[in-house]
Amino acid sequence: MISQIQIQPKVISSQQIDFGNWTTFVFDSGFNRTFLRILHYAVVDGVNTPISFTLTETDNTANFTIYTLTLNFPLFTTSLLYDPDFSVTLQGSSSLSSSSGDGGSGGSLLPLLALIALVIPIAFVLICVAILVFLFVKSVRMQNGVGSQIAFDEDTL
Repeated sequence: MISQIQIQPKVISSQQIDFGNWTTFVFDSGFNRTFLRILHYAVVDGVNTPISFTLTETDNTANFTIYTLTLNFPLFTTSLLYDPDFSVTLQGSSSLSSSSGDGGSGGSLLPLLALIALVIPIAFVLICVAILVFLFVKSVRMQNGVGSQIAFDEDTL
């Protein structure tokens, strides 16, 4: 399979990050960052099978950059399943300082929303763990008689 990917504005720099089962390409276009993730496996006739790929820059003009992606799939008899993860573009400043002078970033709120989406599940898990620990400690104390009320006989006092 051959596909052309056009990134606009022109790509200034690119980086390839290899993980175990996939490779991620990061294309920096100044204020835009585009990600392309390529999986190294496809399900061919019900079996995970390695695939190979090439990504080459074919055109680089003043306004955009074009890459050609070639995925080499093995022959199959009944089925070929592959889940491509083509580009996701994040917009925002690639530097840490603001050039507007007002202290604002002027970028999108996508990173903030991603952070909130991460914090809420973590807080929920921590609350559940705290409740489970409380219930466990309470049951251990009840089994050992710690914290239970002791009845005194008037004659022993």
